[in-house]
Amino acid sequence: MVAVSHDVGYLKPHPRIFEYALDEMGLRPEETAMVGDNLRADVGGAKALGMVAVWRRPPLDEPVEEATDPPEVEGDAVPDYAIDAIGQLRGLPIFSAPSRA
Repeated sequence: MVAVSHDVGYLKPHPRIFEYALDEMGLRPEETAMVGDNLRADVGGAKALGMVAVWRRPPLDEPVEEATDPPEVEGDAVPDYAIDAIGQLRGLPIFSAPSRA
C-alpha cells in the first residue's frame, strides 16, 4: 500500500496519512507494521497509532546531503525493531510467528 502525502493532504507523522493507508487496506493499527527509514516521521507516526514500527537504519556508506539547517530532533520515537536491510524483515519475530487467522 502506498499513501502519497500530496494525494492524502497530510505529511508523516500526521496520523491521517497512516489512517488513510489503514482504511484503504481495511486493517486496524494493531494488525500492521510500518517499515521506514525516518525515526520521527515513520516510527513516531506509526507508534502514535499503535502500529508496530520497524526502522531501517541508513547504510553507513549512504551519502549525506550537506545542510546549514540544524539537525532535526528525532524525539522519543523508539522503534520496535531495527534492521539494516529490508531482507531482514522475514527474520523478525512478528513476521515469523504463526498466523492468527
